[in-house]
Amino acid sequence: MNVSDIYAKIRNVFNLGAFKNRNDKTVTAQTEFARTIEAEELFPYGFFAKATEGKAVVLSQGGNPAAYVLLPVCSSDGAPELKDGEAVLWSKDGGYVIVRADKTAGGGERSSNDTVKLPPARVSLSENSRKTSPSCSANTKGCIPQV
Repeated sequence: MNVSDIYAKIRNVFNLGAFKNRNDKTVTAQTEFARTIEAEELFPYGFFAKATEGKAVVLSQGGNPAAYVLLPVCSSDGAPELKDGEAVLWSKDGGYVIVRADKTAGGGERSSNDTVKLPPARVSLSENSRKTSPSCSANTKGCIPQV
């Protein structure tokens, strides 16, 4: 293996692609090398999103373009402004939930500025009782308090 082979493998590990369309969980993207791929996005456990536009990040295992996985489609266009230490879940159409560093959370539409104070919660779930009840408190065993 010569230097140009090594360079090609390294260059091929990550590629950006343009999101083209989605068919349920399968995304079609066109890479910067004009290659069209169809794949299911690879998400972290417990998270799933269905983007409708953005950049597709293609990870080619070992630099082999035939052995690829598609990382979640990325775009920050339209995300609300954040300060240091804040996190947000947001949708393209304007809905969002923002968690602030001061332990408050807000959400709604981008034109709204609602804030909710979140008390510390300790929730225990038992196998026999997994219900949501407005009368539960954060210390009641076996229920999930509504916030």
